[in-house]
Amino acid sequence: APAVGSSRCNRSIASMMRRSSSEAALASRYTPLRETLRRSHWRARGFRPGRLANLGLLSIGIWALSQLFPLVPSFDVGELRHGVSPLWTVFREPWRFDFGAWAAYTASLAGLALIARTLVKPGRPINLPFLVFVACVLVLKVPVTARQLSLEALAGALGAVVLTLPMSGMRLAAVARAGAFFILCGFIVAELRGSAAGVRHPFMWVPFGAELENPLVGMASMLENIWPAAALAYLIRFATPTRRHRALAFGGGLALGALAFGLEWYEQFIPGRIGDITTVLLMISTWVIFWVIPVSEIAPQSAAPIAQLHKARDAARTGTLVGVAFLAAAAAVIGTALSYRPTETRVDESKLAKLPAPSELPPARLPGFHLVHPRLPSPTLAELADLRTHNPNFATLMAARATCIRPRSRRCSSREAWTLTFSFAA
Repeated sequence: APAVGSSRCNRSIASMMRRSSSEAALASRYTPLRETLRRSHWRARGFRPGRLANLGLLSIGIWALSQLFPLVPSFDVGELRHGVSPLWTVFREPWRFDFGAWAAYTASLAGLALIARTLVKPGRPINLPFLVFVACVLVLKVPVTARQLSLEALAGALGAVVLTLPMSGMRLAAVARAGAFFILCGFIVAELRGSAAGVRHPFMWVPFGAELENPLVGMASMLENIWPAAALAYLIRFATPTRRHRALAFGGGLALGALAFGLEWYEQFIPGRIGDITTVLLMISTWVIFWVIPVSEIAPQSAAPIAQLHKARDAARTGTLVGVAFLAAAAAVIGTALSYRPTETRVDESKLAKLPAPSELPPARLPGFHLVHPRLPSPTLAELADLRTHNPNFATLMAARATCIRPRSRRCSSREAWTLTFSFAA
């Protein structure tokens, strides 16, 4: 019995050793493959590592999702024509170009381009890839249901590239601050855009009340309100040192909530806009979530300059940044001012053309109209006189039956009317 037990123990130990050696060989075989895949991934090849960079990529992804929601393509010819109808309309009628939408797209896409610049590794090109990415997102809006491609969006993408080109040699912290400024300008312009054909609405105090009435449009509107808060949280968190994060998280959340509430409240006086408390709640919640997520510490000096510049050249870059910021602000203000259409005014109806009165109309000419019924001719005057002579009460009885009134001037009931009708027909 002891010999049998020892042999079983030896066999179990040998099997465990063989299993562990095979697992070690398998792990050694697949570890380089896993490392190769990790290194060759687009995320590791082109962008900075870390959870903070993931937040920046997430904000850009939310913007793309807001443009392509509900992500339901339709390749029907009518749907495709509807997707490009704004382009055709502006080409045919250039005065329909919406400068407010153009300013909002320009500022927002400029901010997103600067976010992408803070995400890429040093030496990696980003201007052309970002432009291609934005162009793909905008073109994909054509087959998506309830989405349209506009000339304002395409012009805004080109304007964003022009605005961000002078910032290619600036420090990443300054780039992040400029990106936050552009996104804030784009959000303000988008909130202040109105429609002359619209009406004014009271403030919506019920959260998600307007979104539940039309869920498809409501989800797209929610995404359009979420991504600016996400982008602002990432950029401010990237551009500031760690010791100031707590104060900026609290103060920035209050400032963003106050700004969103002020803009939404003012939308009560803008035709075509609906002030909604949901926008304020969504932006504050997104801000808090992006600040609560823990990330590795990034010191201010880690945001080193892309190119080692001289102090005078750095000052010139700063002046260029200020000039571009003022130009962007001027474009936003001008776009907002030009986006308003003249409102409808009261018309003096006394000066409008009117139809003539019936008495002023000429007599109608009806050459083919028969005044006498062909099968039931009316009695002549001689026949009526003969009836009055032989039966004077006949005409009074017929008139009473025709008007459903008896000689005693009492209106008959529906049953008596049917009785008189059948008796007269008989």
